[in-house]
Amino acid sequence: MNPKMFKLLRWTAAGAVLGTAGLVMVAADDDVKSPFQAFDKAYYLSEKDAQFIRPGLRFELSNPVAATDGTVSVDVKITDPRGAGLDRLGIDTPGTIGATFVIARIPRGETKYVSYITRIDGPSPTSGRRETQATGENNGTWTPKGNGNYTYTFRNRLPTGYDRTVTHTIHLYGNRNLTEFDLGTDTADTVINFVPDGSPVTVVRDIVPQEACNRCHGQLTAHGTTGRRSVAGCITCHTPQTVDAGTGNSADMAIMIHKIHMGRDLPSVKAGTPYKWEANQNRIVDFSHIGYPPGPSPNVGTRACETCHYNSSQTPPAGLEQRRNHLNKPTRADCGSCHDNVNFATGANHAGIIQLNDNSCSRCHIAEGELELDVSVKGAHTIMRANGGPGGWFTQQLDGLRFTIDRVTNSQPGQRPTVQFTAKNFRGLSIPMAQIDRLALNLIERRGADNARFWSEDPRATAQCAQDGTCLYTFTQAIPADARGTWSVEIEGYRNKVIFPGTEKQVTVGDAGLAVVREFGVTDATPVPRRVAAEYAKCNNCHLQMSFHGDNRNLLDSCTSCHNPTQTDIARRTAAQQPAESINMKEMIHRIHLGAGNQREYTLYGRGGPVNFNQVVMPMGQQQLAQCETCHRPGEFNLPTEQGLLPTNDPRNPFFTTVPPGTGACLSCHQSQFAAAHAKLNTDPQLGESCLVCHGPNSTYSPARVHAR
Repeated sequence: MNPKMFKLLRWTAAGAVLGTAGLVMVAADDDVKSPFQAFDKAYYLSEKDAQFIRPGLRFELSNPVAATDGTVSVDVKITDPRGAGLDRLGIDTPGTIGATFVIARIPRGETKYVSYITRIDGPSPTSGRRETQATGENNGTWTPKGNGNYTYTFRNRLPTGYDRTVTHTIHLYGNRNLTEFDLGTDTADTVINFVPDGSPVTVVRDIVPQEACNRCHGQLTAHGTTGRRSVAGCITCHTPQTVDAGTGNSADMAIMIHKIHMGRDLPSVKAGTPYKWEANQNRIVDFSHIGYPPGPSPNVGTRACETCHYNSSQTPPAGLEQRRNHLNKPTRADCGSCHDNVNFATGANHAGIIQLNDNSCSRCHIAEGELELDVSVKGAHTIMRANGGPGGWFTQQLDGLRFTIDRVTNSQPGQRPTVQFTAKNFRGLSIPMAQIDRLALNLIERRGADNARFWSEDPRATAQCAQDGTCLYTFTQAIPADARGTWSVEIEGYRNKVIFPGTEKQVTVGDAGLAVVREFGVTDATPVPRRVAAEYAKCNNCHLQMSFHGDNRNLLDSCTSCHNPTQTDIARRTAAQQPAESINMKEMIHRIHLGAGNQREYTLYGRGGPVNFNQVVMPMGQQQLAQCETCHRPGEFNLPTEQGLLPTNDPRNPFFTTVPPGTGACLSCHQSQFAAAHAKLNTDPQLGESCLVCHGPNSTYSPARVHAR
């Protein structure tokens, strides 16, 4: 008998015998909506299998007790996402469940945790050192109470005379092994705060919200499939007492996270000292190549504190005051984690000021001063880009630039289209053409959902503008006689502004407008909207305010005017650097985010020279590449069904130099010769691709299903 079938029969029998502890226990949930989404493998289970396996994992802690003799216990409830109890041993319900417990306290007068349970790491094969590290335990006593309920008693006791009046926190993390059902490993964690003497909890540590991490990381997780996935849990181990034996680097959460996200921009890294960690099994992890996503603009970069921290100078809601600590309570450790060339003991790179403790940090570095770019915390991190509204970390010294395209006339084949547009500041005042340093109107040919040919013209010299700011510009380029369907016009540009002129802080900032795209019918009576696969707002989850090429290209539709199937980077390459790379949006973006996973060298040549993307790492590593919804709109990760899509011109591709449209999207990540052969065998020169037969949205191997996790 198949081993998996044998286990199914064994558990079915167990459920029949155990009643409320087995299958009968979950029968009342039959009509509950599935808690899983299309990118979860469990979503595709049959109803019968889903009822039996009950995939997923949730932990809940209650009734923590720390006795005067140091014995600690806590009630644990283990369930699936619908609330049905699970057997941690995997006997009554499928899947063994592993669990680890951490217990830590916030000492009186302090703000960071100290773990009660520690280990000695080392000796390191790199340095020979041994270091103390916070850790947890999994060898305590479990007392079953039925229906997924347990009491866990710690093996480690708290020390004699421990302070019973301060906040204690128990962090539980773990996993459920469902690999035998091809469902992988489910993970979960949770925390509970309490004061052993029964007093209410008044002191907590809540600096960065979980959702801030998850905006970029999807579901934050670390240390493989152990289940450590919450900020509240991470900070119970990543304390000042934890040090990496291999490098001597602190694992304190604030220091470590700042340094990891700074990566290649750390002064120490720029000076030649890599930022490394000696991880489990002595594996060296180097973060020196990490590029913070809110780049690439030098006006954003690692100044974007608001990506993780509270994002304005306004008072946060009651109970969340600590989320302003980065403004109100600067420390040498936290600030020095990014500015790691500062020597507080000698005053080097600190204006000669010696700082032996944190007592006076906020005297100079107040939360917010009167001027941007001053030494206040907010001022020093001002982002030199307009965001069009009050508050936040963006500069308020730019008037802003807003475009509209109101209509397009003379839009028939053979005609020269006339565009009515406006350029105004944030107050609604029109901006004369002479005051705009760059302005472009792009005429773009559409082929289905793809863009093809485009022409760019500067309207500033000949546009006819009225007093209300309405301008008319007629292209010198006529719409070709063979044009069909729907085309579009895009406007983009910026004007330069000098901030703090005549002072040491003088800086010239490009005040870029948000690009605007307007579609118009050439032969279509009504313009047909272009299918948009990704969302600009989702880009900004990681990139804060995504823009490229001098901040001009700041809208996905504006990017695709140039980054279309016909274009390569050949114009920026010498003869010795041929062949060229495609810069079509779908292939390029997939390959950039694939980064270190590319099976060939991936370098693009632009105006600033060559840029190699082989060291790019997604925030959650390569596993995040399968989470298509991170970037894509719901359902728009499916293969396109439109007719007339263009093949991609990809001279450097080792398998296809002319890549069919569906194949281009898939092979940009799946780069093996086997994948290329599969695509070629299922593509006919006359009839095209047959991808939709197997990989259609409702097919067995749909993109959502094959990428499910």
